[in-house]
Amino acid sequence: MAAVSRLLKYGKEHVYKAEIGNPTWATLLLMFGAHALDKNNALLEKIGGATWEFDFHDDTVMFKKHGWVKVQTLGSYYRNHKQWVWSWSSQDVIAGKNSKRAALRMLSLGEKYNIDRLTLPYIECSKSTAHNIAFVASGCLPSSGYFALELGGNTRFVLLDKSFLGFHTSASRMVQIFRTFIKTQPENHKAAFINYVKLNGFKCDIGMNYVLAKRGRDQLMAVFDNELLLEVCD
Repeated sequence: MAAVSRLLKYGKEHVYKAEIGNPTWATLLLMFGAHALDKNNALLEKIGGATWEFDFHDDTVMFKKHGWVKVQTLGSYYRNHKQWVWSWSSQDVIAGKNSKRAALRMLSLGEKYNIDRLTLPYIECSKSTAHNIAFVASGCLPSSGYFALELGGNTRFVLLDKSFLGFHTSASRMVQIFRTFIKTQPENHKAAFINYVKLNGFKCDIGMNYVLAKRGRDQLMAVFDNELLLEVCD
């Protein structure tokens, strides 16, 4: 399958579009999942099991030993109703006027590409699906990953400001992250790899069955089979 070297832009992030049509929910997971996994692993490495406090009115979370960090509220999972509710649709979300911008950006993306999971005000689902929604959003948007705040039996999902991590992903770390991520992806590893490295500042030389990515002195080579599944990455 020949790749189409066109970029779709949402905000400051980009998605590499291969011959898989316009983005669907599965496409967003494929394209941004490795980036999200990288961020969220780095977040867990930094905060571990640190205790936290949440300021509803200032839209900040404080992690012990790390201070306060600004957050954006994506939505909440209501355990009794087994529902995910986007913050842009909820009158119950106590938040500052700017705290729903991330959710609104995902809504705009969903409206553009007709993705129900991003446009329906609430979704009947499991809590694991709520985590999946926040996970994908953390990869799509500038952030330091997502965090689940357990509040009175319900769970509020927030994106942490991108300045909180401020880490530079090494090439060797990216190889490990990508290999881990594709274990859950049955198709088009090539498109996923291209988007992941581009989001991390690499430029790509793209062939039929390989991608050579370069960023300064860093270099990554990925080789794919005829089904676009990864064979070698180093």
